[in-house]
Amino acid sequence: MADTGGDLGARWRILEQYFKPYPVCRWAQPAVEAAVALQRRLGLTAHAIDKVEVVTFHQGARLAVRLPKTTEEAQYSLPFPVAAALVRGTVGAEEIGESGLSDPAILALSQSMILSENESYNARFPAERWAHVVFHLADGTKQQSDPAIARGNPENPLDDRELTAKYRALTLPVIGPRRSALIEAEIAGLCESQQPADELLTDLFLPLDIAARRNETLPGAA
Repeated sequence: MADTGGDLGARWRILEQYFKPYPVCRWAQPAVEAAVALQRRLGLTAHAIDKVEVVTFHQGARLAVRLPKTTEEAQYSLPFPVAAALVRGTVGAEEIGESGLSDPAILALSQSMILSENESYNARFPAERWAHVVFHLADGTKQQSDPAIARGNPENPLDDRELTAKYRALTLPVIGPRRSALIEAEIAGLCESQQPADELLTDLFLPLDIAARRNETLPGAA
């Protein structure tokens, strides 16, 4: 029998999982956070930034693909999602899909990226993943961010608004607004009433054509 450490029934490890705000490698997310925070603090558009220097840990700096050709390459790049976040204000499914992969502004900024390591960040890995960025601006000045860590960990979780927005962004294009809203409501009900998840699982695994016909019978359906 596996050793539970004496915490069986007391420690719920599902609560210790993280949720990624962006659909890219966790190792790239501290740099995205640092870049977005600095951009917002300075009130800059991406056009004001000539190039970006990212200072991070060794393993993060090795995610060095600057011109990804596929979604998978974009997800395991550090320069690309940082550039996408600065150009578009976020990194979502569109940014790592065809729209982002062909965006000349994102690609130009991604190509400009300078990656370097910091020994203190190296020492904290893998328990912690840190990065900071330096903007080289078009006016010749430099601006440095504060050190940043990836968000969405148990100690710095995403709030309900962010989780709901991520859920909707990913589900609405695939299963449509009615089915997405139905499942969202059932999830909320589970959290409040702790009822069995039978209906939720049924809705999750219904074939799309059957789900569409079922949704037509829901109150408010057109």
